[in-house]
Amino acid sequence: MATTPTSLQMRMAPENSQLTELINGDGDFNESGFEDFIRGTAATASIPVIAIVGPQSSGKSTLMNHMFRTDFRVMNAKTGRRKTTKGIWIAKAPEMEPLTVVLDLEGTDGRERGEDDTTFEKQIALFAIAMADTVFINMRYSDVGLEQAANRPLLKTIFEAMLSLFSPEKTTLIFVVRDNDNKTGTPSELLERDLKEDIDKIWEEVPKPTGHEDTPLTEIFDVLSPSII
Repeated sequence: MATTPTSLQMRMAPENSQLTELINGDGDFNESGFEDFIRGTAATASIPVIAIVGPQSSGKSTLMNHMFRTDFRVMNAKTGRRKTTKGIWIAKAPEMEPLTVVLDLEGTDGRERGEDDTTFEKQIALFAIAMADTVFINMRYSDVGLEQAANRPLLKTIFEAMLSLFSPEKTTLIFVVRDNDNKTGTPSELLERDLKEDIDKIWEEVPKPTGHEDTPLTEIFDVLSPSII
């Protein structure tokens, strides 16, 4: 990922959220925009950072706007299902105290980048995980229990990243299962069970550093009960 931008166009939201393009779709870091963002942030010892990851067109930006009153750009389904968020966008949650920073990441599994171009998706996921205290994993109801679901490689990336960082500070993971129209009649508690089994299986498959082969998931993450909506 490039670290020095050439010329980035920064799209700003209303002043209270200070929406800023942090990393564009080509991987360029918006250094001047980030400096302006920080300059407009009151000095504090610790600023909570919340990020969201998940498949393209799964409603990540809409969810964050609803929860944190941000102004991330959302998909217009009438013009087709295509990548809306590119790179990483950063904003302040204008109605939260203390000050909270929100990251909206480019969706994974998008046709624009194709099957063979997942390096960038992994890079921005690692970047967000390194910064965030809390990570929302946005996933589709239909992906729960599937071996080839879009979030499986993403979860492996997240787990591997946290193992490499191995910070004593735990990252909180919140799974949000979307589009539950309950056509299958599957009770929520069974969906939660299946999701937990998926998470445990992925964790077992992730290579562990020497000396940490038996490290439990709960030593690195606080995994909250999934929200099914």
